[in-house]
Amino acid sequence: MSCEMCGKEEKTLEEQEMELRDDALRITEAFNRGWKAREICSTREREIIESVIGLGMSFEETAENYGINLKTVYFHWGNALTKIRGLV
Repeated sequence: MSCEMCGKEEKTLEEQEMELRDDALRITEAFNRGWKAREICSTREREIIESVIGLGMSFEETAENYGINLKTVYFHWGNALTKIRGLV
């Protein structure tokens, strides 16, 4: 059905509901992958991810925050990404 004023196609309620259900399913799947990722990552890997992504810290700031070498941060980051990629 198209709008007489603007000429755009209007979606039926059924189409809108299907889109909402699809969006909810994608969000749920992403959430579940996130929980699985938390379970397979080590404590230190989760700390690195939270610092960089959750808190917006740089890798250098993260290394300083945890009192570890920058190469160690990269090591944990790489391990976490490898594990998470395996879930996708």
